[in-house]
Amino acid sequence: MLQEHEREKLMLTLTLQSLQQTYALQGFSWQRDDADEVDVLDPLAVRTCACRQGHHGHASQPEPTEAEFNAAVREAQVALDDHINSINETLEEVRYAEDELGRDV
Repeated sequence: MLQEHEREKLMLTLTLQSLQQTYALQGFSWQRDDADEVDVLDPLAVRTCACRQGHHGHASQPEPTEAEFNAAVREAQVALDDHINSINETLEEVRYAEDELGRDV
């Protein structure tokens, strides 16, 4: 169970980092004033445009709206917090069990 929470924690951390990096690089068209004038040869533009258009072996997926992006970040953060809390609770139970075993010896 602990390993399952750790795995999900890692996946959610990667998801959040990916979303935050794309946002920081202004990878979404709704972040840019010149969204219609994106240079596809610009490596920063290719990172998001190519993925949306199905290049580089990625499936074509529509770009999220700003509201969808914000909702995805909130959802991932809440799920991450839940997994971290579950990990901490499990570790606390293990510590408690260790203490109980130590007292019995």
